[in-house]
Amino acid sequence: MTTTASISAAAGTNNLAPPGADTNENITGDQFMQLLLIELQHQDPLKPMDSNEMMGQITQLNSLQELQAINSGIQSFSKRNNLSDAAALLSKMVSYMTEDSVIETGIVSGITRRADQTNPLIGDDSVPLDNVISVHSVAEEA
Repeated sequence: MTTTASISAAAGTNNLAPPGADTNENITGDQFMQLLLIELQHQDPLKPMDSNEMMGQITQLNSLQELQAINSGIQSFSKRNNLSDAAALLSKMVSYMTEDSVIETGIVSGITRRADQTNPLIGDDSVPLDNVISVHSVAEEA
């Protein structure tokens, strides 16, 4: 089997960490597949890669792809959940913390959504959902 150094040389890089090293970078499925293909292309034909090791790497790739799909689904669910949470505040009296750490109170008149952040609209303020402290029903006028 080839070493990390030969894979690095074949890939044109010299900053790959040895297997099991702790790095701050996340490898994508495409990068993993490229490294696997480079390793296969540059292996010694007289000493082919162990089939168990290859199956382990393919399993890791499959697991990585599944985890990425799960993560994408969770992010999508979280966005919908935030929108639902904010919609439940419509026409409710809320207390919230301003950027200046002042507690304000007002009625939620709408919802804004910018850069994947859903905010209740209270007066002229677009308030992050996390800044809402309490929610109260507004008594209907007769």
